Amino acid sequence: MPDTEWHPVYKTVGNRRIETGIEWAEICFVPNNIGHSKKGSCRYIAKRQALAEQSLPGMEDPQMSFPFQAMEMENRQYNIFGMVTNISETDMDGEEIIHWLHARCGKSEEVHSIMKAIRFSIINLPGRVVKRSRQLILRISKGHPSFTLLIAARKRIAMLETAPSG
Repeated sequence: MPDTEWHPVYKTVGNRRIETGIEWAEICFVPNNIGHSKKGSCRYIAKRQALAEQSLPGMEDPQMSFPFQAMEMENRQYNIFGMVTNISETDMDGEEIIHWLHARCGKSEEVHSIMKAIRFSIINLPGRVVKRSRQLILRISKGHPSFTLLIAARKRIAMLETAPSG
């Protein structure tokens, strides 16, 4: 891929746009049978960052090994990262997709840790499960801190609409 296809990624500091040293390019790649989604075809975006010269005097090794994907282009080594998206070019260009992915990075892990905390607070709840009249009843003391959490969760679940079957 020629150097002219690579575009710089900027970050905004105050009112100024500053180059980050990272570049992106659209890659023309269509794998067999998986190159399309319900929204249309997938886009493949490559991100590269030039690696600083790290060789020590007397240790000049032309093929340095890194613990990540690295690629040599035009006598420079780059850290390479790939992204696949079904967001069209008219909705977001490559730089906007990179910023969007960076902004949402870690959000699923954050949600997972919150759900885990809720799950363990309910699992470790002192109480008794009673089966009576074809119902399961959870008996806990009214003064327990999880009581308000369970009541709030029950109200929110009751407010959910039932999805149509089928």
